[in-house]
Amino acid sequence: DHYESQLSGSSFTRNKINFTNNFVSTFTISPGFYFNTSFFYTSPSVFNFYQVNALSSLDFGLKKELLKKKLTIDVNYYDVYRGRKDVLTVNYLNLHNSLSQFTNTRYFNFRLTYSFGNQSINGNLKNEPKATEEGDRVKNGLNQ
Repeated sequence: DHYESQLSGSSFTRNKINFTNNFVSTFTISPGFYFNTSFFYTSPSVFNFYQVNALSSLDFGLKKELLKKKLTIDVNYYDVYRGRKDVLTVNYLNLHNSLSQFTNTRYFNFRLTYSFGNQSINGNLKNEPKATEEGDRVKNGLNQ
């Protein structure tokens, strides 16, 4: 990140190398029963003349498939330790300011999904293009 400006009559420059990582893992507890976890991290960065703290979060979830995978139950808990809180600071000349922002990123989610329809359709037939006389001429280079 890079920011350059004039502040209180002086040149103000901030540079910061920033990176973001997201790790996601799913573990099979038993057939049709899964545990998933994800971890998000972004390093300290620059926003205008503010220095922004690092952000991170840890999420957990369980997934259960029932009725020959037609019914799925998902239970998830997001931002377990409330690590997604923004803290912005600036200390420059006589300007000393700090801003803390706590958003609603910690929550619990329950999802129930049911798949209607025929689950036994062969996957190769689902998206097979229809042959047409015109399509065959173009494909064979006989476009007249």
